[in-house]
Amino acid sequence: MSSLAMRTISLKEHETSFEALSPAELDDLLRSDLVRLSPGRGGTYGIRPAAVVGTAVLPNLRLRIEPKLAVGNLVFLLAYGLGIARLGDGEFPYEAEDPISAALAWLYANQARFALRRGLVRGYEHREETVEAPIGAIRFAHQFARRQSLPHPIECSFEEFTTDTQMNQILRAAHSLLLRRSDVSPSVHSLLRHQMQALQDVKHVHFGPTRVPNPSFSRLSEHWRSPIGLARLIIEGAGVNHREEALSAPAFTINMNQLFERFITAV
Repeated sequence: MSSLAMRTISLKEHETSFEALSPAELDDLLRSDLVRLSPGRGGTYGIRPAAVVGTAVLPNLRLRIEPKLAVGNLVFLLAYGLGIARLGDGEFPYEAEDPISAALAWLYANQARFALRRGLVRGYEHREETVEAPIGAIRFAHQFARRQSLPHPIECSFEEFTTDTQMNQILRAAHSLLLRRSDVSPSVHSLLRHQMQALQDVKHVHFGPTRVPNPSFSRLSEHWRSPIGLARLIIEGAGVNHREEALSAPAFTINMNQLFERFITAV
């Protein structure tokens, strides 16, 4: 169904709303992990959000789940849980009824801006490539199997010092997701687009919402801990569980249980 033809159901965290649902809408909600359903009166269904807040786009329905907390307080919990001491220059206009994802995009872009002042982290990545001149170690088995008696090109394996690291791939994936969203403010969109220039040599990798790596940090990469934490949250929140599949949709959700766990752990 076209997103323009969908209806939007607005819910409140931990509150039950009663709605009449079409068979397609009912199937969408039953197949998602976002709400709990119970029978109501007159053919309606009680819809109670699970431990998530945010927006979601299902095949036949849009959901908007508002947190009980003000967005400013929710972002504070998030920032505290990630160990972010400084939120950035200026303040996000929380009173302007922007979705949670817009506030998170503002926070992420500002944290990335601070980290970029010290530059992207480079690292050694293992490469196995076909080259014209030998570099690193020649892969003799592959060379003979693929080239037989031909001397060129050469199958080699080597370690390359590059910005195309897993950490930077996570950043690029988060930037790409946010740049496709319509609720990101023009100023944040411009900042993200400018930051993508630093990531132009990093390949785009699609990370599933449940398969986002959690890289380790060293003294040289510690300044990227907060942006990477936010980037992982953005990628994880951009997927909606639909049975075994992950639906790619212009959506963002935050698991409130996990958010409070991060906050309490930090405290």
